[in-house]
Amino acid sequence: MRQNQLVQHRSSDDGKYYEIYRAKARKSGANYVRAAGHGVLDVMTLGLWEVAGTPVEGALSNNRGFIVAQIMYSHKDSDVFENFTIYDANGQKVQ
Repeated sequence: MRQNQLVQHRSSDDGKYYEIYRAKARKSGANYVRAAGHGVLDVMTLGLWEVAGTPVEGALSNNRGFIVAQIMYSHKDSDVFENFTIYDANGQKVQ
């Protein structure tokens, strides 16, 4: 298994489309590079990166297993997500 990958995708009965990704939860030794990357993403997305970046950082800080991201779209062909939820290695929703 690759470290970051799509593990499931499905449509619900109401037409919503879900993608679930699994990623190794660990910080590298090059935290300054990671911090610079977050800064660039913040600027490029006009601050929207904080919506996903802050919970991801919290999950990475608190466990050494995997994190799971569930993304919900209004329909399969949508390019814009409606909901983005992150779970830690224990299946707990990350705030």
